[in-house]
Amino acid sequence: MINLLMGCGKFVQLDSAPTQINAKVVFSDIKTAHSAVVGIYTEMSGSTRFSGGLMTIYGGLLADELSPVGSNTDYQHFYSNAVPINSSIVSFNLWSGNYRAIYRANAIIEGLNSSDAIKEEQKAPLVGECLFLRAFGHFYLVNLLGDVPLITTSDYRITAVQGRSPREQVYKQIRDDLEKAIDLLPVAYQGTAKGRPNKLAANALLARVCLYLKDWEGAEKNASAVIGHAPYMIEPLEAVFKQDSRETIWQLLSSGNPAEANRFIPLNATSAPAIALEPGLVDFFDGADLRKEVWIREQTVSGVPYAYPFKYTDRNLTPVTQYLVVLRLAEQFLIRGEARARLGDFHGSKNDLSVIRERAGLSVSDDLSADNLPDFFISERRAELFAEWGHRWFDLARTGTLDAVMPHSNDGWKAYASLLPIPEDQLLVNVFLTQNPGYENQ
Repeated sequence: MINLLMGCGKFVQLDSAPTQINAKVVFSDIKTAHSAVVGIYTEMSGSTRFSGGLMTIYGGLLADELSPVGSNTDYQHFYSNAVPINSSIVSFNLWSGNYRAIYRANAIIEGLNSSDAIKEEQKAPLVGECLFLRAFGHFYLVNLLGDVPLITTSDYRITAVQGRSPREQVYKQIRDDLEKAIDLLPVAYQGTAKGRPNKLAANALLARVCLYLKDWEGAEKNASAVIGHAPYMIEPLEAVFKQDSRETIWQLLSSGNPAEANRFIPLNATSAPAIALEPGLVDFFDGADLRKEVWIREQTVSGVPYAYPFKYTDRNLTPVTQYLVVLRLAEQFLIRGEARARLGDFHGSKNDLSVIRERAGLSVSDDLSADNLPDFFISERRAELFAEWGHRWFDLARTGTLDAVMPHSNDGWKAYASLLPIPEDQLLVNVFLTQNPGYENQ
């Protein structure tokens, strides 16, 4: 992974204990500082990490998108929206995985700011990158768990006793971090390919944040900043998830193909996938929708048909033909189109929608009106962004429709399951944390 990102053989490891970080060594040279930043991606990625496909898998299982085929206990817990407080997935992957990356970003920001050996113009893009990654981690934490600790320091004396911060405060910090990142990051990508976020990746994530916060003007503005940039283009469906896709804004590089393919694609012609698409999602697609033809495959085992995502097409680790796409241009058109619809710009919104639908071989319905257009974007996001980073789960949550939709796929649905539990092991070591409602008696 590191060779792909930096072209060097090693990266600087920031140990988990703050006292072990030798800031004088790490931040005495721009090369070692770069290498320390690259270490964050190692913390984030890998087949068992939050950013190594697990957000897509478990986010899809939570929603009406994916279903487990076998007896994997973790899959079943998420699919039934009955995640226990001692879930290792929540504790290790979703909680600790994100906070480890956030800690490293904080430590690097502090080290760079205190370094006299690195020039200010060299520090700026690295600080911007770490601010982006800190915002990225907090974004998923606050959307999965609600009020969460807002960590902006590496001082363990503070972080060890940090309580939960209100959602509004966490989001304010996310916005502040991304706005600063936009000012500090260059348009040009650092390193190889698009493996490290640039200025426009920060715009793209901020556009999503603004959409979730119902800041339609901010969503429209930041999505437009990305859409109007020439290097990005809407690709044919077959090329969207390729290594060199012009639709990609940010992708996570690795030494192997995305682990999602290994989880979704059957091992051979006689086996079922470990995780399948919910029949309701498959039936949701218009018969003429090319996304169903290109991005979904089906395999019948013992007379039972199983549909599965096929955005990532090679379950083998090598040769590498795809990287994990985190942000892509199609989402920005959907963000801007929805924001415009809610701002009353019917024609601009419809034009954005047509970009996505025409690529899928579909026209824009004549039945669209200013009243129903915003809801149409939620449906279009379901078709375009399925099996990507938990978009469906978050869309249902942000639009307040979880309680209306989820009982159709889970007759045991309980409203409190809209948030995951705060991990039990974290509650035991930090008395300042509290549990989410509904999980207190487990």
